Amino acid sequence: MTKSGRVLALSAALTGLIACASPSIGRTPPAVEGTVLPSPTGADSTAARAEPPIVQVRQFPSSARVSVVGWTSDETAYGLRAEVSRAGDLVGGYRRGDHRLYLTPVYVSDMGGFSHAMVSPGALLRHSGVSRDYDACPYGDSCSPRETIGIGIPDSVLRTHRDSLVVMFRRRDASDWTITVRRELIDAYLGAVDSVTAALRRK
Repeated sequence: MTKSGRVLALSAALTGLIACASPSIGRTPPAVEGTVLPSPTGADSTAARAEPPIVQVRQFPSSARVSVVGWTSDETAYGLRAEVSRAGDLVGGYRRGDHRLYLTPVYVSDMGGFSHAMVSPGALLRHSGVSRDYDACPYGDSCSPRETIGIGIPDSVLRTHRDSLVVMFRRRDASDWTITVRRELIDAYLGAVDSVTAALRRK
């Protein structure tokens, strides 16, 4: 068995979702497992022409958590991240059970900053602070940002919006700005999160 044999239970649970392995899996450090998941079928024509979302599952034997990170290749300044405990519970975000919408500090600065964030119909999203990721490039060529500003998004918010999720960032003395988290990214990301949590809970 290869080095991924140490995470056989998790890998087996992901098998049904994986379309292709990370192209740089051969350069993966020992005991790191990663996958890149495709966008779901039935996407609109614009999404169909776009590159599929990148979703990586990252785990290290010494870590108490498994990370799921997702973004799109045409917009790398923001994405979604979950931290899952070895018991199969979401433990990231502002509070337990939240996902983390991350943005690079440079992107936030270029947009003029923000005082708070929200989604329609007015749900306030909590700031989850600045985070540094020293394992942002586990496969060498598909990297998430090393430093991010986070917004906690409740699991129910991601799952109940049928369309892409528009997040509004409010500024005190200037106009608001928004980002759109595409539905195909959300679906691929949640599919990976669900598979990871289910596999860990069966252990």
